[in-house]
Amino acid sequence: MRNFSGVCFLFLFVCSITSALALGPTRDKAVNSPSSENFLRRAYHASVVLGDYLYIDGGELSQLVDGVPDDGFESHNRPNNITLSIDLSSSWKNATVAINLVPKGLAPILNHETLWKTPDRNSCFLWAGETSLLIYGSPLLEVWKFNIDNLGGGTWSPAPSSDTLFPHLLRQSTGCGVANGDTGFYTGGYTSGKTDFATSGQANIGREGIVSLNMTSGAWSNDSTIGLDEYGMIQSCVAVTLPAIGLDRSLIIILGGTNWGPPLWASQILPSRQMSLNNITIYDPHIGVWFSQTATGTIPGNRGNFCAVSIPGDNGTYEIFIYGGEISSTRKPYDEIYVLSIPGFVWFKADYPPQSPRIFHTCEVVGRRQLVTIGGLNHHYSPSIPNVWDVKDTFSQGLGIFDMTDMVWKDSYDANASDYRSPEVVKDWYAAGNQNSVNWQSKQVARMFIPNDVVSVNPTQAYIVPSTSPSTPTSSSTGLALSDRIALATSISFGVPGVAVAILGLYLTWRHYKNKAKNATVHQEETSPSPAEAESNPEPNTSSELRPANSLPSNSHTQLFNTGTLINGANAEASTRAETATGRTVVNNPGLRQRSGSI
Repeated sequence: MRNFSGVCFLFLFVCSITSALALGPTRDKAVNSPSSENFLRRAYHASVVLGDYLYIDGGELSQLVDGVPDDGFESHNRPNNITLSIDLSSSWKNATVAINLVPKGLAPILNHETLWKTPDRNSCFLWAGETSLLIYGSPLLEVWKFNIDNLGGGTWSPAPSSDTLFPHLLRQSTGCGVANGDTGFYTGGYTSGKTDFATSGQANIGREGIVSLNMTSGAWSNDSTIGLDEYGMIQSCVAVTLPAIGLDRSLIIILGGTNWGPPLWASQILPSRQMSLNNITIYDPHIGVWFSQTATGTIPGNRGNFCAVSIPGDNGTYEIFIYGGEISSTRKPYDEIYVLSIPGFVWFKADYPPQSPRIFHTCEVVGRRQLVTIGGLNHHYSPSIPNVWDVKDTFSQGLGIFDMTDMVWKDSYDANASDYRSPEVVKDWYAAGNQNSVNWQSKQVARMFIPNDVVSVNPTQAYIVPSTSPSTPTSSSTGLALSDRIALATSISFGVPGVAVAILGLYLTWRHYKNKAKNATVHQEETSPSPAEAESNPEPNTSSELRPANSLPSNSHTQLFNTGTLINGANAEASTRAETATGRTVVNNPGLRQRSGSI
């Protein structure tokens, strides 16, 4: 079947080349890296810093050809079929920066892809994404690796996986991904006929779950996102990683985006479902548990399709900078930069006049203290220009440089800039003793960021116990180590006298050993139906990114939002299925697990 998949890929590749050649001489005049005078827009791409170079891959771009917008495609934009790189070891101006071209070979040309950087910063893995609407066909389920040559170039090659879980995953798009150490994580987004060859012809369907690839061992995991939001599904979010100041490991922070669940399709987003930026979602990949913490300060409005970077401050803090984005209901883009400082969990806004609103862009930390933003679109353009791709970017070559210490925009990159220092407004906030006013939502979250300190705790649900997959029993049915469960009991009973806390801890210990054989979570013990109810109302499958059923009930009000579960419709068969087009077998709940560990 792998040979059949290779033949399919070769057929699609030949079709793409044939279509390109058939577009005529106007397309031939377009270039992969237009001059600053001819460059118009770039969007839907991914970026990563490897070695001394900034790499840009995937997405689409538009340009002027003979003084008018390129009409090689009707929409005036075209897929970016080459990898670009920019030297960061020397200074440059946006208008005159040299851009290197790196051939992609047979690597897929995708929009909304994610690049997971390896710890040595010498390579990255490509995951997620979808083919452009301008290209026929869907990508195969493959992972590709890019190795740099330290000269601004590099080589793309397939990264085959022998993990038995991998063939049962689905490629997603418009979720959010990030590398944490030697592991790449991706959550949210949707599957469709453009994301994966196995879902050809399907509409956008939201997916829950967080998948991860250990880039050293090649092992894949598939974990629950129950706790991320009500349905565990999110789109147009961003993810960054930063160390837990009080722990010996790193955490993943999820910001913004839109959540959805029944009865919404991925294309039917309501404003009320946008994730608020006054609630910060934290994922601890070591134990597979989701937390949340309330933020204060100048809180940004709800948004999606923005970019974010994280950077350590010089006073023991970490700052997360976000830029741009849009309100999903109006598509109105922002030109705003906010900074979230941790452990204060306080937002600040950069003070500058908005001039370059944008979405579908990326940003990276470069030159110690600078944020470079790449590309982006502005959907609120002048009515006199009917095509958003024809609106010339206010940033030359689509590159903007922001000094994160001075909080100002610049028109050039400084390779010799001094180290990053937290902005003065951030330092002033901590100097005034405001850290002591942070109202932590749980002692578990407080321990991540303020070790050995007495903290104020707000009695709200911040520690989420994920539900257990019925197909993957674990030794600890809650997904938490015994010590963590006792700590959880302590944290949620901080308003009770100490003796009550001790009694509760002892009770949980006794119940753990009494009920261990039942393999049920604390949450399930509280909410599980009777045997009769369970038989008449089967528990929904909480698996993520799995092969879809070959046939679905013909109900226009039915939505498949995870394998085997139809909202407002009948349950799809949970038995093993074969995808005859690709030879990949569908297994219900493969690898979905709950993780154990100590906070």
